[in-house]
Amino acid sequence: VLNQLNLSEVPVKKPVTVSSVSNQAAQMLEMLKHYKISLGTQLQVIQKFAFDGSLEIRVLKQPACIISEQVAKNVFVHYDQ
Repeated sequence: VLNQLNLSEVPVKKPVTVSSVSNQAAQMLEMLKHYKISLGTQLQVIQKFAFDGSLEIRVLKQPACIISEQVAKNVFVHYDQ
């Protein structure tokens, strides 16, 4: 049993692994592909912005990028306790 959280709930600097995407719309999947995010991808939340809920994330060995709160709430991840 995986203990899943959406990406917006993850603690900063905690390494996590993508386990599911709740919104399967083509545009959403295309955006995730652009950022090289897919099932099994390891990433880390670098910073959370209270202003609009967006997140700065780093996908393993990629430059950091910003994703919106809407995207973050559709990406579910898990990590080792």
